[in-house]
Amino acid sequence: MKLFELILLSNTLLAFSSTQKNSTIEICTDMNFKYMIDGKICSEACPSQFIEESSPFAKCNLPVSPKLFELNFWKAQDLSASFIQSSSNYTDKWVNPLGVPYSSLTKNSPLPTLDRGFYFEPSSSIMSNKSYIPSLYFTLNFWIHQISPGILIIVDINSKNYIECILDSGISFKIISKNSGNYNESHLSIKHSNTLSLWNYLSFQIEQIACDSVKLQIFTKMSSMISQLFFGQEANFPNGNYTWTIGNQGNSFQGFLYWAEARNDLTLNYWEMSTQIQCLNLQYWDGNQCQDCDLSCSQKWPWCIRRNCSSICHSIDCLVCTGYASDMCMEHKIRSLPSCDWLADTCDSTWYSNSCKVGYYFINGICLYGCPYGFGNCAPVATPVITADFTGEFKGIYDDILVTAASDSHYYFWNDRETYDPIPVKNRGLYFTNNYYLEAKINFSYEFTIEIWIYIYSGAYLQFKKENSVFFSTDARSFNIEMEDNTGSTFPSPTLSWTGGPNSLQWYYLCFSMAFDKDSGVSTFAWLQDLSADDSYLFASNIIFRPPEGGSLFLGSSDFNGFISFFQLWQVASSSFWRERFHHCDSGEDLDCLWDCNVNQYWDGTGCYGCPPCERMQGCVRDSCNICDSELCLKCSSFSPNSCTLCVANRSGSSCTCDSGFYEPPGQTICSPCYEGCSACSGSFYYQCTSCKPGYYYFSAAKTCLSDCPLGYAKLSNECLLTTQLFFSLNLNTLNGVVYDSASSIPVVTGLSEQFYPDYEEDDPIGAHLRGFYFNGISSVMRLPEYKTYISPKLKIGPVFTISIWLNIENENSAVISKNDISNSYSTVYAVYLISRKPAIQLLINNSILLYMCQNSLLTSEWSHIVFQVNIDMNWNTVVTCYANTNPDPLYTLGFGYFQDINFNAISLIGAQQISQDIVGNFFQGFLYEIKIYNVVYSVALLSQTSCSENCGVCPINGSCIPNCKINKFWKGPEYNKCSNCNSNCKNGCKDSQTSCSVCYSSLCDKCINYSATGCKTCKSNASLENSSCICSIGYVLDNSNSCISVPAGGYRGSDDLLYPCPNLCSTCESSLVCSSCVNHASVINNLCSCNDGYNGATTCTYVPFSVSLIVFSNDSLALHFSDHLQNTLSINDATISIETNPKFTWNLEKINETYYYIPMSIKDEIPQDAVANVTFLDLSKVKSVWNGILNSSTVCSPLNKYDPNPYILVVSEIASNIVTIVQSTVIGSIILSILNQNPSSLWGLLNCLQILTYLSLSGIDFSNKMIQFLSSLNSYNFFPNFFEYLIEEQEGSKAYKEARNFGYNTDLILLNQGDDFSIVIASIVLLPFIIYFTGCSYRFVGKKFKKILKACKYSFYIRFWIQSYLELTAAAGVGLVVWRSDNAAQITNIFVCVLLYFLSMLTSPAFLIFSYWNRDKIQKKKRIFNSLFSSFFYEFRTEKGLLCSLYYFVYFLRRFIYITNIVFLSDYPKTQVNLNIICSLMSIFYLLAYWPFKDRILQISNLLSEVLIGLVMCATSFYLFDVSSGIISVVENSIIFISLTVIGTQFSASAVIFSRNVYEILRHKFAEHRNKKVCVLPIKGV
Repeated sequence: MKLFELILLSNTLLAFSSTQKNSTIEICTDMNFKYMIDGKICSEACPSQFIEESSPFAKCNLPVSPKLFELNFWKAQDLSASFIQSSSNYTDKWVNPLGVPYSSLTKNSPLPTLDRGFYFEPSSSIMSNKSYIPSLYFTLNFWIHQISPGILIIVDINSKNYIECILDSGISFKIISKNSGNYNESHLSIKHSNTLSLWNYLSFQIEQIACDSVKLQIFTKMSSMISQLFFGQEANFPNGNYTWTIGNQGNSFQGFLYWAEARNDLTLNYWEMSTQIQCLNLQYWDGNQCQDCDLSCSQKWPWCIRRNCSSICHSIDCLVCTGYASDMCMEHKIRSLPSCDWLADTCDSTWYSNSCKVGYYFINGICLYGCPYGFGNCAPVATPVITADFTGEFKGIYDDILVTAASDSHYYFWNDRETYDPIPVKNRGLYFTNNYYLEAKINFSYEFTIEIWIYIYSGAYLQFKKENSVFFSTDARSFNIEMEDNTGSTFPSPTLSWTGGPNSLQWYYLCFSMAFDKDSGVSTFAWLQDLSADDSYLFASNIIFRPPEGGSLFLGSSDFNGFISFFQLWQVASSSFWRERFHHCDSGEDLDCLWDCNVNQYWDGTGCYGCPPCERMQGCVRDSCNICDSELCLKCSSFSPNSCTLCVANRSGSSCTCDSGFYEPPGQTICSPCYEGCSACSGSFYYQCTSCKPGYYYFSAAKTCLSDCPLGYAKLSNECLLTTQLFFSLNLNTLNGVVYDSASSIPVVTGLSEQFYPDYEEDDPIGAHLRGFYFNGISSVMRLPEYKTYISPKLKIGPVFTISIWLNIENENSAVISKNDISNSYSTVYAVYLISRKPAIQLLINNSILLYMCQNSLLTSEWSHIVFQVNIDMNWNTVVTCYANTNPDPLYTLGFGYFQDINFNAISLIGAQQISQDIVGNFFQGFLYEIKIYNVVYSVALLSQTSCSENCGVCPINGSCIPNCKINKFWKGPEYNKCSNCNSNCKNGCKDSQTSCSVCYSSLCDKCINYSATGCKTCKSNASLENSSCICSIGYVLDNSNSCISVPAGGYRGSDDLLYPCPNLCSTCESSLVCSSCVNHASVINNLCSCNDGYNGATTCTYVPFSVSLIVFSNDSLALHFSDHLQNTLSINDATISIETNPKFTWNLEKINETYYYIPMSIKDEIPQDAVANVTFLDLSKVKSVWNGILNSSTVCSPLNKYDPNPYILVVSEIASNIVTIVQSTVIGSIILSILNQNPSSLWGLLNCLQILTYLSLSGIDFSNKMIQFLSSLNSYNFFPNFFEYLIEEQEGSKAYKEARNFGYNTDLILLNQGDDFSIVIASIVLLPFIIYFTGCSYRFVGKKFKKILKACKYSFYIRFWIQSYLELTAAAGVGLVVWRSDNAAQITNIFVCVLLYFLSMLTSPAFLIFSYWNRDKIQKKKRIFNSLFSSFFYEFRTEKGLLCSLYYFVYFLRRFIYITNIVFLSDYPKTQVNLNIICSLMSIFYLLAYWPFKDRILQISNLLSEVLIGLVMCATSFYLFDVSSGIISVVENSIIFISLTVIGTQFSASAVIFSRNVYEILRHKFAEHRNKKVCVLPIKGV
């Protein structure tokens, strides 16, 4: 449409004052808030580190270095100091409130630690000596380890806490900000248990994100950023002296602070601590783990850095120090160098080694001969290194280290035990005697703990020795151990004896522990029994237990007799005990306890009893030599249940359950076999299976397992699931040599091979039309798979089935269908017989062949229906019911068991039975029509009925009787038994009374597969198969003998197969309407022959001459003269004209007669003498004579006369070429004047006139190219871009018609043709949220102005948009409706939009009339609210003069709707268009003259004059309707151009006159004000 601001202009010009202010702050005028921060907010104070400026106004610029302070607590180790300095500025100090050193016992100051920063007690705090002022963007960062809750940091001013962080069950952060004198409090918290219970990074951020919004954020390493937004607040910190305090006296958090930082920006500054020591207070880090300080340290401040707290100095040689660092030592001890351990290289004291000599191992400051067992990389471990439970599995090695005797591959039981292997005994672990032992090759540490559950008869049960040297050993009442001093000298083994040691014949828990204190050099050996007696201790000074490398630990000895159930070794002095792992057995207890029985006894819950004599074993678990938990187990891996490795016969598994295929009868221990195929069962009968072996499938109807599922069942999860009831359906009313049943596609072969009708083999049945197959009773048979290459699918019948057979018998005894087992002497698996004309069924059940014969006999030479239903009853017997012609027999029990069909090594036949390998017998004689087999007991009522269409007794369920005719007869009908004899030559029957014996549908068919019209397979001679039917081949016709004879040349076979002559010009043909080939110079066109172009004739084609000449007239008009009449009338679209010098010209083509065409020329440019004109025919096939003659060339040419056009036209053309510049300059000038006039009415008038004039080019009036160019160039007032040109391809639409393309509409898509209007609406919608947002801005001026814009835009913006876009959108919608294509989604959408817009355009005029009438009082009285909403309709007019003066836009909309509908939809009627255009102009002129609607006289005159001039243009277009000379047309066109320019000038002049008048009025009133010395405000006309 127009520029977006033009649409706003009429209603928003007065919403802005002449002075506007930028959205950012340039100066702070409130002296209390004089500092402007970052151009966004006025602050009471300038934040720290910010750069302050005072000229030309107070201003705080962003800092170069935003860091306020950084406290590296981990670096401060001087306990004599009373402050810590900020690393960012060393003049900034943080001191404790009392100013005392850190080591003060008052604990008011936090305590520097050796390796964890500062430790804070609840009473600890430090305070900054500098006042830091936070900014709009503020961050606090910490590395912290919290132990208990409390205050982390407080920032206060004038005793008011502005920032406060509390560590509680989570993290709570509070900020108080001051805004306009009011204090606002904001909270943000993370409720997260144990968030800071380990070392964690913690950060707080405050951010001013809008003029009245503050965002608070908390970030921890273990959780993501948590944010909260607070509206109506400013992070404005007041001016004053800020006090910063970490911790709080009486309410501080308890824990460690490693590092702290404050910044006046939003930088997290996250970094990772290199070593995060998690020790608590009263603990120290020994380099590997946290250790507790001595109890005496609890009253010390600070506490220890080693076990005792006698000194905090870096070295024990330092006597006095101020801190932990080595350079803080004030006085050293005066003593001689220490005497180091003889294995040490350097040391601090005798037993504090710093390094060891080569070949020795450094462990916790002690040098050892070897690396202790279990210490990975020689690093101490605090867990057991050996844990062996001997009451569990039988093993040759326990915990991968304790080996039974000499080899871990020989052990009790069943593993070829060695002589000295200890014996496993139930609930007593291992039995040791006679040198039985366990050995572990290990290195001991200087400290160790041994735990053991033991039952001692006598002897030493534990020894550590190397070769023959014993380094420690223990028996029931003493412990002997060898020690070493720092010189390497060994001492006689000190003996620890105790009087309360374990007595014999009882279980005891014993614990031995060796500990060594490096400070004192004291070794402590402790002994504990059953956790009930007091510890026994042995102390020795300056000696240590240090056994050699490569020794062995022995459990058992040459004299030890007893049991060991549990052993555990720690390579540290441990206080963890496992006593509760076992308990003693008392009378009445369960058997899961430690038995107080000797090796050849067992515990039965009440006492110990002797074992029976056993040859192979020692010990027992019951009164039996079987040591396993179950008597069913022969070998086991332990005494525990479910540990069996070898069971008695037919049992397996760890619990010796019955093997697959066996079950345990009640009250028995022997497993009995299940029924064949069952993996689990409840009994031995077939119906007691509960699951099946692999390869078998559960059949639920029989509750048994089958080796294969019957046909019609699916194998799913080892189960046969029924998928179809009908699984075999064989209909024999066919002529195929292989018949496939329709249910399962089982192939059934006739005779010996696939060969069948008409070349029957000896064993083939005979195809009988409508009666199935006829079996001769001698050799006729059909074979089911497996037979030859027909392998599958096989017919396998399940235990429950129904078989239905339709048959017509001619002998009394035969087999209808059978299956015989080859591998079992061809015994019967199943068969359906006729025995003395009675149906019978024979089945293989439980390995027995059982027969049932029906009670009713069948009639010979009559159709019969027999059905057998086979089922399993409640007693698991197989029962059968026989139906003969719907008559049932009583239910008959064949026998116990189920029918067992087989799948392999069987022969299945229809019409006979395999008696032996070479003999087939029991041949059936008669007709077989259909055989069906179901997998269920199927209702006979659904298979046959007795209520038949004829009196045939029984018939299929469709009610139609099967024809009953002998094989030598055919069914004549209509009765089912009305038959006629075949020809005597027809040995195998026939189909009808013809002499031919063929049973095929067509007499031309030689072989067929069924009796239908499409059943033919091969045809007779000279006939071919088309769509499965035989017809005579091309070139052959059917003669009287029903044979195909050849068709003579020039003839064809008719639909009656008779001979007919071909059409004219055809040399060969297929019918009277289809030619195959033509005579010379003729071709097949639309299936018939026609002479080629340039030839003519009825029976032959001869050449026809034809030519054209070009005639030139004196005015250079042309004419075409043809040598013969034309077939078609030529049009201007059939040819093109070119002139040698390429001048501008127009031309037309006018038919004078059938051979003469006149070409009038309108030439625009000068043409020299003899310039050649060429007329080229675009398609020569359209330029033919009536006798089919054709031109030899598509171009004809001739020289022209000299031509000089009127030079005046060139001047007009030059003016037209610059019209775009004129229009755009005029529109821009009008915009400027409208803004200055504060009234855009004259701008609307200019745009309205341009729209009316430019859309004339859409009409069907035959304008010249110059005129079209001029009118189209008037449409250059639109400056707004079309967004849709970047989204939609022009190819998605359809090509517009000629007039639309002349105007500039290349397609039918409205979004491309007039998308700039839609773009304006989209832009307004996008801007609307921003306008709404700024209405609430706290800056009053901005908010007020945008509220006025929003109010103005509510209705008036879109009303003015519709007024100005009305004509354009209606025209674009009309073009889319004229083209109307729906080939794709874009075109369908286009149709919808066009219909909607055109409908709205049609309703606009009457809707405005009704609206104006209903609101006439409000309009005339100019109601304020009504005017504010709808002023765009009425503000220009004299509404107070009555309703008619207010209806200008009714006439406006009506005139434009008629105008657009006229020029778009009536383009084929130019005369009607011209007349309607003139009438519309007269209507507008009449309204303007009669009612004089405009308030402003200048606007009234300019609009009336413009309408009169537009009316003259409409009248001038009528000249194009008449055949006038080009000179007259030229004058008319020049007149239209000058009138149009006059209209533009008139509208622009109106704007200029109004502007001049307003300037005059302003100057006049200013002069009067000056003269009268008073203020006088007068309204400006037109506003």
